[in-house]
Amino acid sequence: MDRSFNCLLVNNRNVKTISIFKDSDERKYILYDEQNDLKIYLNQLNVALLRNHIRGMYKIQEYMKLWKVNVHNVDIEKISTEDDIVELGGIEMDPLKLVEKYFENELNDQNFIKENIRNIQIIAIYDIAGNDFPNPNKKVNFEEDKRMLVRYDHYGTVLFEREELEENGIHYLDDLKELIKDRFNTLRKYSHGMFSLRKRNEMKTLDPTISIDNLYNMELDVIIIIDFPNKKVKLEEDDYEWERIKKAFQTEYQGTVLEGFYARLNQFHETWLSDGRYAPYLAITQSSGSGKTRLVAELRTKGIYVLYICKRSEYSSGYPKSTPYAQQVLDTIRDNKFRALLCGAIEKIKDKGWNTEQFWNIQISGDRECEEFWNTVLRSLVKSESSLPKYNNQEFVKKLFPGIDIPVVCCIDEAHELITRRKDGDTYFVLWRQQIRHIPWIGFFNILLSTNRKIDNFLPPTIIDTVSARTTNFKIFPAYLDVSTTDVLALLAENVGKENFDKNYDLERVAYLGTPLWGSLAKAGVGVDELIQLALCKIRNFSNKKDDYIANFACISCTLALEVPPRIAEVDDLIASHMATAIGISPDRTSILCTYPSDAILASGALKGIINVGWKNCLDTLVELLNRGVVEVGERRELVNRILFSMRYGDVNVWTRSYIFGESSLKIIFRKNEWP
Repeated sequence: MDRSFNCLLVNNRNVKTISIFKDSDERKYILYDEQNDLKIYLNQLNVALLRNHIRGMYKIQEYMKLWKVNVHNVDIEKISTEDDIVELGGIEMDPLKLVEKYFENELNDQNFIKENIRNIQIIAIYDIAGNDFPNPNKKVNFEEDKRMLVRYDHYGTVLFEREELEENGIHYLDDLKELIKDRFNTLRKYSHGMFSLRKRNEMKTLDPTISIDNLYNMELDVIIIIDFPNKKVKLEEDDYEWERIKKAFQTEYQGTVLEGFYARLNQFHETWLSDGRYAPYLAITQSSGSGKTRLVAELRTKGIYVLYICKRSEYSSGYPKSTPYAQQVLDTIRDNKFRALLCGAIEKIKDKGWNTEQFWNIQISGDRECEEFWNTVLRSLVKSESSLPKYNNQEFVKKLFPGIDIPVVCCIDEAHELITRRKDGDTYFVLWRQQIRHIPWIGFFNILLSTNRKIDNFLPPTIIDTVSARTTNFKIFPAYLDVSTTDVLALLAENVGKENFDKNYDLERVAYLGTPLWGSLAKAGVGVDELIQLALCKIRNFSNKKDDYIANFACISCTLALEVPPRIAEVDDLIASHMATAIGISPDRTSILCTYPSDAILASGALKGIINVGWKNCLDTLVELLNRGVVEVGERRELVNRILFSMRYGDVNVWTRSYIFGESSLKIIFRKNEWP
């Protein structure tokens, strides 16, 4: 050790030592992260990084200010406010300045340790209310007050006073949860049983029946206790959260993708009419949030009735909600009554006289009118014998809705549900395909939506089953991947922060670049922090396991811009569950090409995922991928530069609490004389 500085945390009168070391080249550094032996040299150490280092020493996350002082430790009892620090000659330290500028004399004085061993050189104080020091001269003394602090991840810290709790009739911990949900909007989607609290730096969660009187003068952490990886617990979506999702889905459709899709739909329909070997369906395979459902929904603007069927998991927060009686609807496939179901539904649409817009809105609302529609259709199946002539009538649909090329499409969302369900060895998917092949109706077509590419492939690849593939009388339409809506909402960013654009870049703008999911949610009032958290959950498929190979693969592929070869087994999982974008499928249907496009929110979520599980785990995954030849290393120096830059930015992130790159972050990453 070369020398050390004593640091006083005013809030608890705790003094800790910051040690300065020298390497073999006589360069001074601090051990910023002892566990990973991460060194930061003093010529690169700014006050912001020092502050974060101190927060780590004291194991706190709250906003903190630092002062440079030189006071004897006997005087520390006199310090309780910022004014007290100033009276003792304290100088508040600028987070963007180098620490060397404040301690130049001390660092060059060989007798410094001997003469100042009992002195305090740095004073730290954090705001116990988490509100950027609105009252800097308020006395900091937990013992005299009845209060408690509650912290939730990076969303901040809130203070509860005894008077407030008594006024609200809060006597037990479980009663307190409702107040906590009011303070943290992001907790509103969780029921009481889905999160708990524990004392800071302890692992055991607190009993919900514990008396509030036993928790005063403590710091508590909010802990989410739902099991995301297995999705065993259903999220409680209140009206507030549901309205935001609904509003996001209704964002005005942008771009020209619809025209291309509509043309392809008509092309496939005409091909099917002229060649009976095809089954009348197309599959849209693309990653989550790319706009598959919204694209099909826009067919209503072309005069097409979209019969929407969705068996969404009860744990899913996706939109639209699951179709009423969804399981009974899908079970008609098992019972060989799917054609009868379609026939009854189409006739019901005609009887009601709805237009295409009205019918779509009724379905996605999931309310009583939608339930009545499906209930009536299902009850009509008992009379299906009378519909037999309609099954074979090519003009059945056209007579009901004349003047439109394709009046009705049946869309099955989350279509991978058909693959997982079986009857006597055959999946519902195979049974469904067999039944729709016998539907002769002109003007009718089927659309499947899923992140799983298996829905586009009901024939074996030729290299796997040559005999079957060569002798079959079936043909399939190629999967439709062109849901190319990346950056399609960019125009919506024009007015975001425009009044201050010349001075400060508004980070809200990045939400409108990349996947349209982020922009539509931002339009509905979801903040950037929440979007990044959602991106983190999606790219890791809600997995927090450090050794989750495929989740780590996804995060480093996105963050480091790795090229993923099309012939590896992991590609399907990356698209289906980890937000990779499908951009091409080989003619023999054995290979699929995917990538992670430029997307600030997704990349920020991926970086946060790496930081959460640790760089070591993700780099171990990268080494394994390189050894197996799963990814090409490419230009080695470029890859190393990306890793080093991302790691450096991750260090800065810990104190800035921002995972979006910006000028302020870059000024911290580079030294002042290196900043362009």
